[in-house]
Amino acid sequence: MGQGERELVVGELCCIFITGYQDEESPGGKVLALAHAAEPELRLMDRQVRFECKIAKYNLSAHADAGQIATLVDRLGPRQCYLVHGELAARAALAEMMADKVEVVLPGNGQVAEFAYPSTVGSAGATPQRPRPVQWKAEPARARPQHKMESGPLAA
Repeated sequence: MGQGERELVVGELCCIFITGYQDEESPGGKVLALAHAAEPELRLMDRQVRFECKIAKYNLSAHADAGQIATLVDRLGPRQCYLVHGELAARAALAEMMADKVEVVLPGNGQVAEFAYPSTVGSAGATPQRPRPVQWKAEPARARPQHKMESGPLAA
């Protein structure tokens, strides 16, 4: 450990801020555990180091959690919401959270939804209308590698 790293962990005015998920066995997870440890020491390389600095975790993510998604959908006020990304159990739980406010559709992997858009051609004063589903088309079954996550837009 170099002089700079020693100064970082021993100064009471110093801080280590960790963002995002840290597995408890990872170096970041071990440092986070020190925040509540009676003896905040950790073996780094060949030395036992005492951490006297503040250690804090901030959850910064580009992903919304289920509550944030449900709130967004509620504020947008669609008639329908298609949940197409993630594992079925997680999508079903989110659908249950939103069921009293919007019709939620949980398409299966490979299902296709078609939408019809009413024509506004020649209608200068026409108000925009929402698309309406026409029908589901099931794609022919084909061998695909199994994936945990399905891809696609979160809500339509």
